[in-house]
Amino acid sequence: MMKNLGSLVSIFLLSMIISVSAQTYLITKTCNASTYKQLCVSTLELGPQKFQLTPKGQSLVVINSVKANATSIVKDIEIIVALIPLVEEPLSQCFKFYNEVVNDYIPKGVEALENDDPKTAIEIISKAAVGAYKCEKILISTGEKSADLLKGWKRIGGSGKNVYRLLVIALEILNMLV
Repeated sequence: MMKNLGSLVSIFLLSMIISVSAQTYLITKTCNASTYKQLCVSTLELGPQKFQLTPKGQSLVVINSVKANATSIVKDIEIIVALIPLVEEPLSQCFKFYNEVVNDYIPKGVEALENDDPKTAIEIISKAAVGAYKCEKILISTGEKSADLLKGWKRIGGSGKNVYRLLVIALEILNMLV
């Protein structure tokens, strides 16, 4: 009986090692082709294992990361504008955009993916990437102009960069599906 238990444990451990190796291989293969390789790897490694094995699943992991980052930016902009009304005008455009990312672009992109329509997902995520790029520039510019007022601004500017970069990664992965 102990021999059988030992054999079962060995088989289980071997299957776990093979599974982890396959995931690592697929993530590395996907991310080697990415413009932002390290961000791609770290994002996919944090995603649920069940999604890491297919381009569709990998796209969903990255898109969900975009949503989390955009949600954080919306909250940060709300706080900054409440504390420093002088920056409300330049930040209002990005506040509106990131709200659209969270409430419109991401849900529609995920729906298109779930309906096996990667071309539509690419169109939606491409629009989000264009807006994210514009907002990244606005966030950086506003941060530079109001640096003395904005303590902690680099975190928001960095989050804006990550949203854009994650959208680029999502597009790179989505293009594997067409």
